[in-house]
Order: sequence, then structure tokens, then C-alpha cells
Amino acid sequence: MTVVIAQPPAAFDRGAALSADAFYAAAIAAAKQARQAASIARCKAITAIRSINYLVLASEATSRQMWAIESLPDDRSKAVEETTGDCADCWFQTWSEAEDATMNAAMDCALKAALAVRAYRRALAEVEAAQAAIDPAREAALARIDKAAA
Repeated sequence: MTVVIAQPPAAFDRGAALSADAFYAAAIAAAKQARQAASIARCKAITAIRSINYLVLASEATSRQMWAIESLPDDRSKAVEETTGDCADCWFQTWSEAEDATMNAAMDCALKAALAVRAYRRALAEVEAAQAAIDPAREAALARIDKAAA
């Protein structure tokens, strides 16, 4: 005599059915893509902001060099002129122009950084919209699953 043990009915796996739902999967994929785009936008904004910092540091260094040339004693100033062919005032002017150029570059970079930050904010808004679309997609998918299971 063979004893047959009754198996309980297989439980319906709502999680697997939810993962298989195309509309819910599309909402998840859209949110993931939006987060990736926001991450890229954030990196671009940070890079632009760091560039401003580097240029401001370069401007400060040129300013220090400019004033170091200005404060040279006369005998060293003559040595600079003999060595380079340019007087100390010429070098002061050269360093002054270099300082102005680095500050102009920093201001240009600041405009680029502002645009990058704006793009990052837009990307964050898209992330929020995509995240907000997940719950309704999940609820609709669960309703379809429950209806099909019934």
C-alpha cells in the first residue's frame, strides 16, 4: 500500500508576478535611468565647481608672484632685467595680465557651473517625477495581478 501525502496548493507569488509586469518594470527602468542621468549631471556640476576653485587658486598664486616682483630691491630688479631682458615693471604687468586672465577664466567657468547646477536640478526633478510614477504603476500592476489570479 502506498501512502500519498497531499501537497498544499502552490502559493501564488505576487512578487514574481509584479516583477514580470511590463508597465511596472517600465516605471522602475525610467526611475533608474533618471537617477543615472542625475548622477552624471551631479558629476558635471561638481567638476565645474572644482574648476572654479583651481582657477581662483591660480589667480592668487599669480597675484603673489606679481607683488613679489614689485617688492624686489633695485639690485635684484636689475639682475632680473639682465637675466630676462625685461624690466621688473614689465614682469609686474605680465603677471598682472596673467591674474586677470585666470580670473576671467574663473568667471567663465562659474557661468558653466551655474548651467551645470541648473541641469542637475532639472535631473533631480525628473528623478522625483519618475519615483512618483512607481507607486501608481505598482498599484495598477497589483490590481491586474489580483484580477488575473481571481
